[in-house]
Amino acid sequence: MSLKSSLLELLNHPVIGRAAGLLGGFTAGQEKLGGLTNPFYVADYLVENDDGIAYHAPAGSYLATRTRPRRRVGFISREYEPEVQFLMRKLVRPDHIVLDIGANVGVHTTLLARLAHQGHVYAFEPVDEMAERNSLNCSLNGIRNVTLVRCGLGDTDGELEMNVNVSGGGYEGTSSFLATSHIAERPADYVSRKLPVRRLDDVVAELGITGRIGFIKMDTEGFEPLIIDGGRRTLAEHRPALIVEAHSTRLARLGRSFGWYREVFPDYHILLAPEPTPANPSLQLIPLDGEPPETCVNLLLLPRIPSVIPAAP
Repeated sequence: MSLKSSLLELLNHPVIGRAAGLLGGFTAGQEKLGGLTNPFYVADYLVENDDGIAYHAPAGSYLATRTRPRRRVGFISREYEPEVQFLMRKLVRPDHIVLDIGANVGVHTTLLARLAHQGHVYAFEPVDEMAERNSLNCSLNGIRNVTLVRCGLGDTDGELEMNVNVSGGGYEGTSSFLATSHIAERPADYVSRKLPVRRLDDVVAELGITGRIGFIKMDTEGFEPLIIDGGRRTLAEHRPALIVEAHSTRLARLGRSFGWYREVFPDYHILLAPEPTPANPSLQLIPLDGEPPETCVNLLLLPRIPSVIPAAP
């Protein structure tokens, strides 16, 4: 294990990380410490006022310096992806149609269904065991505005071999159509299954979706770019907000990069949303600029609001 990996593992420890974070709070504004990258540096905060309105606040900006620290959005719990669920609460409206792509056992499906309680959630999950648990969790919470779509999504219609995790052990969500590092490291934990794959544009038409698709969550272990390729018409027509998992190595395996997202979504704000840690619990939204170092991160894609340039008199 590299020195960097060892340090990150220490900072993710709930006790050591939080103690380190107390010290790091004094240096969060310094990008370098002794010529080295400061692991506590915060480039961009998300702050929230008394009315619940959120603002992006780069470090050193008026909003960042004048906002009380307790108004910086942060997380101290070890809940599953609390930053993603916070953003969902900000972006999903009661009447939205929502697509949960890579829905797994329904941790996000159940929340999305409650947020879009006047709309509907379509949860895409091709692995039978995960789909059954998703259905159970929705039923357990009395949720009725969810439809399980039991197929994978991609850029073509057909069948593909998926490496399905059958061991449990916290790796249930690592099944993938790609050869990921999880599979390479623990091959005995996976079995190959041939599963149906459809294009998003075609499925949306077949489902007869008529309302506006306002939000999409996409976490498919590296297959996200191919799903986007198969849903270009849907994305252009509905212009939803999206949270998409992106991984440097998996993008490269498909011949893509983070820059590909800028090319495909030129009329969107694209921000990196790193996972908060006990040492650095602040929610950061960092505008995608250039190619970040090797990372696995959620991308937040927000459609730009209309703008005009008035003609000169």
